[in-house]
Amino acid sequence: KGDYVLSAWMTPKEGQKYKVDTEFTVK
Repeated sequence: KGDYVLSAWMTPKEGQKYKVDTEFTVK
């Protein structure tokens, strides 16, 4: 239970990678 942040690095085949942060709550 609690609040979490999921962070992931997305890397396109061509281009710069970028970070994605997703916040979610587990009940």
